[in-house]
Amino acid sequence: MKIFLLNTARGWGGLESHSIILAKALLDLGHEVVLGCRKGGNVEQEALARKIPITNITMRNAVDIGSLIQVRDFIKTNGMEVVVANLGKEYWPATVAAKLAGVEIVLFRHQLDPVKSITRWLINTAVARVIAVTHAVKQVMITSGVQANKIEVVHPGLNVERFQSSAKYRSSVRAEYNISDQDIVIAAVGKLHPGKGIYELLEAVEQLSANNQNLKVMYIGDGEERHHLPERAKELGMADQIIMTGYRSDIDRLFSAIDIFALPSKGYESFGMVLIEAMAAGKPVIGTATGGIPEIITDSQSGLLVAPGSVDELAKAIDRLITEPDFRQRLIAAGHEKVKENFTDTASASKLAAILEAIRNNK
Repeated sequence: MKIFLLNTARGWGGLESHSIILAKALLDLGHEVVLGCRKGGNVEQEALARKIPITNITMRNAVDIGSLIQVRDFIKTNGMEVVVANLGKEYWPATVAAKLAGVEIVLFRHQLDPVKSITRWLINTAVARVIAVTHAVKQVMITSGVQANKIEVVHPGLNVERFQSSAKYRSSVRAEYNISDQDIVIAAVGKLHPGKGIYELLEAVEQLSANNQNLKVMYIGDGEERHHLPERAKELGMADQIIMTGYRSDIDRLFSAIDIFALPSKGYESFGMVLIEAMAAGKPVIGTATGGIPEIITDSQSGLLVAPGSVDELAKAIDRLITEPDFRQRLIAAGHEKVKENFTDTASASKLAAILEAIRNNK
């Protein structure tokens, strides 16, 4: 099957990571995949590194006629059979382009916010299926008036082996960031945005630092708070405890250096790709009981769940993982097994491919 996958984002986050993983897994299953992406962006960089065929598309806005025509012509010229895009700014021109080219379009929905009326109308009238990344996302869509028979749930997945092999990098990565063998590193990955709970994590570690001077916080990613976060650390007397890596494509290597992973989002996390990456890498995880995170973490079994925005609960969870090694090891083992059983790239791509083939065959 010939699949045209679109992701024209400038930056990098879970959604972009998902597009790359999905494209590579579909290729490995024997499908012909071309990824439409922005020239010079992180998505293009990652696609080229993984030998994913690309074509450069720049969606300037939701009514970019030039890009709409470019996408339509690419679909027709290259005989693409189905289009897969995200419900972001590209979904409107992508949907129109697909229709003009005479092929069906499937849209991924990652967001937990209510579906706007114009989007609801487009989905119900012109889109073959919407893929919700969690049941939580699906429920929001149904509540917003999207037809239930239009929605399928496909959890994102990853290449577990990539993260299993990360342990060999531990010494070199810790040396790169001047981390001693005695230091305990708590990490967060993603866009540096207040909604990700990045300040709550810093304050939780500050609470624990009175009794443990070896705690460090590593922020892997970039975003609007990249300058303010170190300033806040300095205010808390933690200037030498914060590590800012910026954007890194070698997340598997960086995971080798950490001891605990936290995703303390405050209410808009639809899935949490970085959680399953950390679990695959054999790290104990903490997440907030919001959005799709509880579909990944079963509290006290495959990880720990805390209330969104609660510094105290987050501090207690970190402390428990530090002070109860047997409990920590049980969570690590269960988390790793859960990823292998439920969140592999092959399983995710296979489920999506079956949906796409059914749509193509029933056209």
